[in-house]
Amino acid sequence: MRLRTFLKRLDAGKTKLPATVLHWGGHVPAPIRNGLLEHVLNHSLCQPLAEGVFDFLCGHSVLIMVTDAGLGIRLTCHKRRLHILSGHCADTWIAASALDLLRLVAGQIDADSLFFRQQLTIHGNVALGLETKNALDGIDRETLPAPVRYGVVACARWLTRS
Repeated sequence: MRLRTFLKRLDAGKTKLPATVLHWGGHVPAPIRNGLLEHVLNHSLCQPLAEGVFDFLCGHSVLIMVTDAGLGIRLTCHKRRLHILSGHCADTWIAASALDLLRLVAGQIDADSLFFRQQLTIHGNVALGLETKNALDGIDRETLPAPVRYGVVACARWLTRS
């Protein structure tokens, strides 16, 4: 029933994702969810990680918050690998809606546009947040594995259709 309501909302042109749909990930045990996500991130970003793009996160943590779901992941970098930490205490928070984050990853919108429209916010250590934003924005999407690249673009297109 919830899926049917969600699909009707999408067909009606409403672009915000219902929180109940986004909370499905909360039913997966955190160690499994975080381990899988950590593996996907490190595999997908292996080239930027090898180049040291995220080395500035060593000794720091950033929380990427999905505002319309109340979900977040806290990331750090150690020995050129991203690690997901438990808890929500971080040096900086970057927050946006699920759709805006998906569009950002898909390359459909840049972080500065979201930031200046106040759809992406940075709290805490703003310098660290801006460095994180710039590092993510500077990733060449063509270097991402094809399933990740095409999957993210397809999801973003599907969610933004009217």
